[in-house]
Amino acid sequence: MNLRGWVVLAAVVMVVGAVMWRPTGPTVQVPTEVGWVRTQGRLLRLVEVYGVPAAVVAVALWWLRSPALAAAVGMVAWGCVAMWRAAREIRRSVSMAASMAVLTTVLAGQARTAHTVEEAVGQAGTLVSGPVAEAAAELGRTVGSRGIAAAAGTFMREVDAPAAEWLGMILVKASTGGGRWADAVRILRAETVQEAEILRELRKQVAAKMPTAMFMLAAGAATVGVSGWLYPEVGAWIAGPGDMIVLAASVIAGLNAKRIAGAATAFLRT
Repeated sequence: MNLRGWVVLAAVVMVVGAVMWRPTGPTVQVPTEVGWVRTQGRLLRLVEVYGVPAAVVAVALWWLRSPALAAAVGMVAWGCVAMWRAAREIRRSVSMAASMAVLTTVLAGQARTAHTVEEAVGQAGTLVSGPVAEAAAELGRTVGSRGIAAAAGTFMREVDAPAAEWLGMILVKASTGGGRWADAVRILRAETVQEAEILRELRKQVAAKMPTAMFMLAAGAATVGVSGWLYPEVGAWIAGPGDMIVLAASVIAGLNAKRIAGAATAFLRT
């Protein structure tokens, strides 16, 4: 590849780096066990976002002997990884929201019949399924021995969801004598049920279509590769003067896939 090709490749790398870079905020002190879980999550995210495309680029570079084509293959892999992670995050959020909706629904029902907050929480904790089930069961078991505030604090740390934080704050407020906690739980129940419905629709309209989009992106790259393998003149053009065109098309496809995936995951944080 000539000097022009290296310049274009360097520009593409800078663009991709600018898209992927995110500024880091100030350090927040968290409990050791929670910090380790978050560190594991960050490491897994780094492996998925950077490690998988980098491995694909390394294999493609060894096989194709062309930095431009290897970068093109890497961009396709990067776009596929972005969409796969977005679909997985949507599914996880749907499960979490549905489980929180069950917990708040059960707790709202128990709040009408139980004599104390501890009794309501203890009974509700045994009737929840899904990702929140274990944390809810622990909340129900420990609310009497540790107190509402301590048990609710543990629950908020274990369940990474805004609704869990809201529920924990309601319970903490109830432990200090704050009145009308049952009304607050019923309002939260309505919010969590609505959130679960919205996320189910997002999964239906977006996450369910991600595998098809990933297949189309990979199929497009495979079509170019198979064409170059079947037709020597096409392969010579791709490996020669056409490598920058292939790279540009891959960059556009990869960035578009990342934009779609980013929009879906950004919706989850609103």
